[in-house]
Amino acid sequence: PGVNVVADNNVYCNGLDIRPGASFAQGNFLLSSTGDVNADGTLTATSGAANLTLNGKYAQQLRGTQQIQVQGLTISNSNGVSINSPGVNAHKVVQINSGTLSTNGKLTLISNATSTGSIGPLTTGDITGNVTIQRRHVAASTGWLNLCAPAQNKTINDWNDDLVTT
Repeated sequence: PGVNVVADNNVYCNGLDIRPGASFAQGNFLLSSTGDVNADGTLTATSGAANLTLNGKYAQQLRGTQQIQVQGLTISNSNGVSINSPGVNAHKVVQINSGTLSTNGKLTLISNATSTGSIGPLTTGDITGNVTIQRRHVAASTGWLNLCAPAQNKTINDWNDDLVTT
């Protein structure tokens, strides 16, 4: 059986290795790592202002065998960060302050009744790879919803090959 840890303050580390059967609950605090984050156990940060910051001097990885749940994700690593776990679910802002976040198609911006994941302004950083964007819609009494394209210079025609539009 693993150890279950619940943070009661900000955590600063040189890397985090959560073993199978173990869990780390970030609570409402900052988790800042200068090394890799390995989630073979459960890493959750699904409440409040919890933020995972990766700010190493060398390229970093979010890896392991488990999905990683974060509120916010901040990348401040000029050598970049790669997602090599089954995936990262971000409930609030993914902010790239420096370097490149390589998603490998494993980043999901979560949308639910209390929060909506998003990507902050990309002024000095970049993102490569696909990002899955969820958007929560409350059921309409008429049975249909108004949708708009979530990016500049796009139209509803850009969605025609992705879903049925009328």
